[in-house]
Amino acid sequence: HEKSVGSCEVVKASIIGGTVNQKQEKSKGPTSPSGGKQQPRPSEIPAADKPEFIDYLTGGCQISLAVAIDFTASNGDPRQEGTPHYFHPPASKEWNDYEKAIFAVGSILAKYDSDQRFPVWGFGAKYNNVVRHCFQCGTDVEVEGVQ
Repeated sequence: HEKSVGSCEVVKASIIGGTVNQKQEKSKGPTSPSGGKQQPRPSEIPAADKPEFIDYLTGGCQISLAVAIDFTASNGDPRQEGTPHYFHPPASKEWNDYEKAIFAVGSILAKYDSDQRFPVWGFGAKYNNVVRHCFQCGTDVEVEGVQ
């Protein structure tokens, strides 16, 4: 014998993002074996669409771009041509793989960063015979723009 210990009214719109007019009427729908109203199972309620990037922005989400560069030994010596960190001579106007990736992603995300100032961190570098697990790249805490 089932005994009711309470009740709950759920507005379907609050679950799937519709309007309040979608509220289920108490008199409609299948009944349970005990004669009461049978509530829909969660699997029977359609899932809301996944939000897209623009939905987060229009909803007030703010983006703050931060960059971290892997300096671990597995990337090779940055003075050796062909390694991911190799700095090409300025006259060549070539970029290494890290510079290309940072610019490609950073130039898109930077458009949504309000102050256009970005912290740049490094990890895994060894200098003065000590491995640095997290350090600031450059003399300033943040750099201005993606260049």
